[in-house]
Amino acid sequence: MNFAFSDEQEELRASVRRFLAEKSPETEVRRLMDTTEGYDPAVWGQMADQLGLQSLTIPEEFGGSGFTYVELLVVLELELELELELELELELELELELEEVVEDGVYMNVTAFEAVTPSPPQVALTVNVPLPHAALPPGCEV
Repeated sequence: MNFAFSDEQEELRASVRRFLAEKSPETEVRRLMDTTEGYDPAVWGQMADQLGLQSLTIPEEFGGSGFTYVELLVVLELELELELELELELELELELELEEVVEDGVYMNVTAFEAVTPSPPQVALTVNVPLPHAALPPGCEV
């Protein structure tokens, strides 16, 4: 049994990758993250009109692209891959910024909890944050 993607599916992946590289580069994604919408409606429309991504698995007789769930998986896998790349870059930048900030000064150990599922378990994230001398509670010394 062959589980490799077909040439048509690989071309779909390549087309979507080219489209996203051209219309939604990292700099634009970062800019849009700070907007109220969080996305570019024009690009969203182009994804629908040019690539048919929003209607990928809807039969052609109903106005869709007529692809199978395998092609949907190809697109979702690519989008997840690109999103993870961006998340890793953002995380690395945050780590580098924290390293720069904590080079000198007093440190306060801060632990933040973030639920990763609707119910426990929770993951603890510990970050060393510089604490200015003026922010020390009365009676504390460095």
